[in-house]
Amino acid sequence: MARKILLSAIILLMAFAVFGQCMPPDDVEEFLNETDELIAEAAPRFEREGIPEPALDQYERAVDFQENAWEMFNRGNIRGAFDHSRNARELLQQALRLLGAPMEPCDPPGLLELIENNYTIIDDLTPIVEESGNEEIANMLTAAIDMNDDANDAYTAGDFMQANRLAQSARHTLEQIRRMLAGHGGGGGCGIDPERIRAELERTDDVIAEVTEALGEDAPDWADELLNRANELQTTAWTHFDDGDYREAIALTRQARDLALRARRPEGRDFIADRVERELEATDNTIERVSPIVMVSGNADAIDLLEEAVALQEEARDDFEAARYEDALHKTNNARRMALRAAGMIEDFDPTGIREAIAHTQTLIDDATPTIEASGNERAIDMLERAIALQAEAVDDFIAEEYRSALAKTTTARSLGRRALTMVTGEE
Repeated sequence: MARKILLSAIILLMAFAVFGQCMPPDDVEEFLNETDELIAEAAPRFEREGIPEPALDQYERAVDFQENAWEMFNRGNIRGAFDHSRNARELLQQALRLLGAPMEPCDPPGLLELIENNYTIIDDLTPIVEESGNEEIANMLTAAIDMNDDANDAYTAGDFMQANRLAQSARHTLEQIRRMLAGHGGGGGCGIDPERIRAELERTDDVIAEVTEALGEDAPDWADELLNRANELQTTAWTHFDDGDYREAIALTRQARDLALRARRPEGRDFIADRVERELEATDNTIERVSPIVMVSGNADAIDLLEEAVALQEEARDDFEAARYEDALHKTNNARRMALRAAGMIEDFDPTGIREAIAHTQTLIDDATPTIEASGNERAIDMLERAIALQAEAVDDFIAEEYRSALAKTTTARSLGRRALTMVTGEE
């Protein structure tokens, strides 16, 4: 029994460890941006006098983890970036709990989709497993169903970490079932058309050849490494195909193709340039969020610090245009930290300015809602709903004379509303 429990724990940890690596970079970037928003919203609470040392320590560790997350993201370490940003949220949650103000739980991007996709895979596998008559595989499928049901229940209850672990463990088990079915009678066919698989492998061969030719002899080291890994995976995929293991062959060739496409130079620019540009945009978003808080306050020191942040960000932009990417990265990260510190210096607020900020956000939400809802874009609609909920909290806080919180929430709501509108219109 103890061995079974230990094995289950190991499977859970292995499944969770690959979660960030499997996520698209755009989703991880959005996750990191949302963590920035959570930290920015919480920052003023930790800049006051008399903050308990344990709470302040956890908050500072959260900021450090988030900075490391962005550095990893900029280097292309998607899994590491997600893990560090997730840890930053957990540390921030702990810090807020020590202050008696817990943070609202936030589900990782793609979690609900993962659970739903697991059910789709279960529906596809069920008749094949029943036909196989293999009791071991049937028991594994039952376990996967139970884990995914529990994941769905945990998600509904708002326990996103537990939901994520269970859903990833269910997916891991389902992939095991697929591999086992591929190795059982029928040469692993299970209704798969070998010629379709061959066409997929040949398509990957073409992609690797095209990318290799496009990069030429001047390919950067990171691109060479990705292409080498792609070729290795593709060679293994052909070996599995020749052995009749078609499911493994299709999985490997798709991984190889993805690596080859990632190696392609983005429109002639170095890889780091694309990453630094994302970082610059993140700082722009932070400055946009905190500017209303600082300017409405009238705090001269905070305004000076924010102006320094804006000037440093402009220097970072100049460095970026001059291809001085390391300098640009260093300056934009510093500019973001300065902007957050400026927001944390605010203690007194002018209610009139905050009322105007709330009204401005409400106008934006009212104007954007018809367009976003008509688009049918689920991510944009979800973002809009979060903006509306935050705006409602901002109004409640304003009525309760919690002006700092009201301004932070309406500013974040405005940013979410703008991002949702941009997502469906393509216009900034």
